[in-house]
Amino acid sequence: MNISRRSFLKMAGLTTVAAAGAAMFTGCSLYTTVKMEIASADGSVATNVLTKINKEAPEITIPSFVKEINGVLKNTVNDALQKAFKEANYTQKVTINSIKVADGKMTIDVTADPKITEEEGKE
Repeated sequence: MNISRRSFLKMAGLTTVAAAGAAMFTGCSLYTTVKMEIASADGSVATNVLTKINKEAPEITIPSFVKEINGVLKNTVNDALQKAFKEANYTQKVTINSIKVADGKMTIDVTADPKITEEEGKE
């Protein structure tokens, strides 16, 4: 079998492009794991309480393409949120105002009724 220099260079170039293309797609995944970060824009949850809960906040696996949380996925996030507050011994009703997903984290703005004060957050 005779291979010309030109054929060899073409094959070498195609092989390089194929290898680079395959490596590029290994980082793609259908799901990503994001860390929950709880915030309270209205101040109904004291800062020290948020710090305590965020330290133990769970990670949630969601589809990579998701930018807006709604439907069943919002119910899953709400369940995880309620569990996080319950495990931290807070019995107030916590309502989700908004959920944003960006840069590997999920920021959840919440309102507590009644408010969770600094005093309740002290151990």
